[in-house]
Amino acid sequence: MLEKDKKLELQSELIKLVDAVCRVGDALNKQGEVVLATELKQQATEIYKLFFIGTKRDLLLQIEYLTGLFDLAQTRHLIKDVNFIVLNREFGVFRQKLGNDLTGAVKAGAEAQNFHPANHKQRLQKQSIKIKKPLKQKKQFNARQEKLLSVIKNKKEISISEVSDMFKGQVTDKTIRRDLIYLMKCGLIGRRGDKRWTKYYLK
Repeated sequence: MLEKDKKLELQSELIKLVDAVCRVGDALNKQGEVVLATELKQQATEIYKLFFIGTKRDLLLQIEYLTGLFDLAQTRHLIKDVNFIVLNREFGVFRQKLGNDLTGAVKAGAEAQNFHPANHKQRLQKQSIKIKKPLKQKKQFNARQEKLLSVIKNKKEISISEVSDMFKGQVTDKTIRRDLIYLMKCGLIGRRGDKRWTKYYLK
């Protein structure tokens, strides 16, 4: 794949990420967190702008700042944790691709992309977003799965025995295993070890 094609692919992915952040910001705004919602949306938009007219270092620093805002927003407990877990994961993947795909400054080229800072917000509105949408992810997880994600995030990793104790007397071990398998298939958690030494961790 040519470098230009890689940049176009990254641009497409970034548009979807920015859209997802803006929808989370809209949700926070409805909860009365106007300042935090505005900051999230502004910083996400700034990342999109830096993709075209900034250096890779500037872009990576901006992404780091934005993911820090996710942690701050998560402490407000106004939106389910899974939204921020997904956003952190997807920006992590984007950051890795950025490092692998581009070795110098991030310059997509205003001429090649026909980019103008004044209309980049209009570009976002015209794009059709059809992939992972954090606000809708919550419909895919039940209460047990969300609790598992929250506990694993706080503890860094959790053993299978600890998981069983969390839901002791509530559901069967088979049901718990199904929940864990589902979260692994979603790419949110990983597994290491075997049998009673099995541990689960956040990806």
